[in-house]
Amino acid sequence: MGSNKAPGPDGLPVLFYKEYWQIIGADVISMAPNAQKSIFITANTDLSSARLIRENFGFPNMSISSRHLGLPLILPRSKAVVSHDFQYRIECKISDWKGKLLCQAGRAMLIKSVVSSIPIYGMSLFLLPHPICTNIDSLLRKFWWGFKIHGNRHLYLHSWNKLCSPKSDGGLGIKKMKDLNLALISKLGWMMLSPTPQPWVKYLSAKYLKHFEFLHVEPRVSSSWAWKGILKSRPFIAQGRCFLVGNGDTIRTWMDPWIPSLPSFVPKPKNGLQRLNSASLVSHFIIASSRSWHVNLLQNTFDYLSINSIRQLHLPPAGTSDKMVWTPDTHGFFTVKSAYRQLSFNQSSILGSGPSINWKKLWRLNMHERLKVLLWKVACDILPTRHKIAQYLKSSFQGESSLWG
Repeated sequence: MGSNKAPGPDGLPVLFYKEYWQIIGADVISMAPNAQKSIFITANTDLSSARLIRENFGFPNMSISSRHLGLPLILPRSKAVVSHDFQYRIECKISDWKGKLLCQAGRAMLIKSVVSSIPIYGMSLFLLPHPICTNIDSLLRKFWWGFKIHGNRHLYLHSWNKLCSPKSDGGLGIKKMKDLNLALISKLGWMMLSPTPQPWVKYLSAKYLKHFEFLHVEPRVSSSWAWKGILKSRPFIAQGRCFLVGNGDTIRTWMDPWIPSLPSFVPKPKNGLQRLNSASLVSHFIIASSRSWHVNLLQNTFDYLSINSIRQLHLPPAGTSDKMVWTPDTHGFFTVKSAYRQLSFNQSSILGSGPSINWKKLWRLNMHERLKVLLWKVACDILPTRHKIAQYLKSSFQGESSLWG
């Protein structure tokens, strides 16, 4: 905070407190306990220590129902209790909008800017149950198409997965709750692998890792929701995690990913050889004096494809440390945006490509957003014409592909 900024309703800037702290410091500290502050002491704390803490700080006991950013500070045993609260709040918000005359472009904007932010704090801490994510997506889908929330059977002319694709790929850029949840949790998993851990990372490492590595530790039944969710992000992180070779002193040849041009980022041994030395380091294959690869050693160790990929790697000057990078991002940094983009790309590859259209050009047109959505529906061939509806109804009755949800 800047020196001329006021941290509270009194309007006094930070510079005032810095200048006169010796005079007013004790009074400010004495006024700290108030109705908005409370303390929670676990049952494992002995009574004498708990009484001493309360006397020194002067804070009242925190209520079990206390909440922060819409999330209970004391989580119940059942994750469904908290998850259903997110669903209920979203349903109430959408119900307030149902009576207003909104076009589909306006509904999409409300979904992306308002509704998707309601569970964002909780999804940044733990994985929501899959049925809850599906129910939230169902609410948003009904709202966008203009159907009643509690209706059972509706006709959807476009799949929700395609609607949730990025605009550049032919979708509307709405985020699926399950993918967004995983992208947020994967950020925590990436920070667990960071060489400069934060205090909360050190705490979780001391509690759950002990003598194990984060990528190989098994979850325990007694583990917290947050820790179990972080562990479930490991397979996704492995799809884009790779090391940028510096000195090669910290990269294990057969266990760590370090060749981005290979599918698994890990080299394969030469035919007939086994990965005998699991502790072998990449530095073993680098000639330190010339900062080049030891070609003869590479040829005796790896297969042909791995050798070609390794020789294409640029070796930086001596003294450069190895660096962990996130390959889906052009700068190598892990971001929630790049993680969600990667998840959307994986989904798009499963669904297959749609019509070959320059979608970016469509969304950059200088016209009202409502007209852009109309052109998008024409391009996707999902206008609810009589012929189109008859086609879908016929295929539904014949059992070919039911669009009724």
